[in-house]
Amino acid sequence: MKKSVFLLVLFLVFLSCSEVTYRTLYQSQTDPVFVFPKTTSIGLTQMFWTKKGKEDGIDELFEKVLLSYFKINLESRRVSVFYIPLENLKEEEDGNVTIINLEKYPELVLTVGYFQRSGQVNIPTRTSGYLVPQGGAVSSTGAHSVTVYDLLISCALWSGAPEYRKPVWRASILRGSPIPDLSEQARSMVYYLVLNKFLKN
Repeated sequence: MKKSVFLLVLFLVFLSCSEVTYRTLYQSQTDPVFVFPKTTSIGLTQMFWTKKGKEDGIDELFEKVLLSYFKINLESRRVSVFYIPLENLKEEEDGNVTIINLEKYPELVLTVGYFQRSGQVNIPTRTSGYLVPQGGAVSSTGAHSVTVYDLLISCALWSGAPEYRKPVWRASILRGSPIPDLSEQARSMVYYLVLNKFLKN
């Protein structure tokens, strides 16, 4: 006589997993009295070489890549955009950066920043199923962790040549992702940031 000593779970009837929701968040501030001219020039300024930039570990290449994405999107809005050479930038004792020895100063300068991080998120789970052939039910609860990654890109427009200490516009975009390297997403992030939050001209 053969007996089934062990009951098999033939199928699951309920599996609940609260998945991570990845969102894109924007922030933006504009000087309410600033009038953005229809024709203007913007100088792109790298900050990796400054004391603060070195402390923050700004990657020279990635910063320039981000600036190039802004250049493409700003030029599509008929803005004159150019890179300010490093030899024309001077860091003052107070940490501010001044543009020096340019034949023609841009009306505005743009700086960008970024921050990348990762973290663990605990996902609660509950599983239920039927036991056959004798019948009955089983359920269990538990949790598993998921690694999530965030990339924040921020930018600021400054006026007041040559010191450029007056901010006229700030904006940022934060995107979460399940993949470890978000640099490939930076192009679309800059595109949507400029599309949704850039000054109206």
